[in-house]
Amino acid sequence: MPLQAPSKNDLPDLASRVLASYLDRSGTVLYSSHETIKPGKIYLIGLNPGGQGGPTLQTNISSMLSRQENAYLHERWENGRELPELNRPGF
Repeated sequence: MPLQAPSKNDLPDLASRVLASYLDRSGTVLYSSHETIKPGKIYLIGLNPGGQGGPTLQTNISSMLSRQENAYLHERWENGRELPELNRPGF
């Protein structure tokens, strides 16, 4: 019997179970809008341990299916540096 891939609606529960020992730490599981989650054969998963502060993983997991922002475009990250604006000429 082949394994069935989790649906989009299963992801918050799956992420909470897999990351149970980290849920009180700051972090994010989904950096883009929930609308970017589509069925597929390949998913890219990464770890960025450099951040400090911000909402916990549990908070972000709880709201991941209603998220409409892209973290790279809409958030200010607390690393002491500002990223160049993406719409600036020459970037």
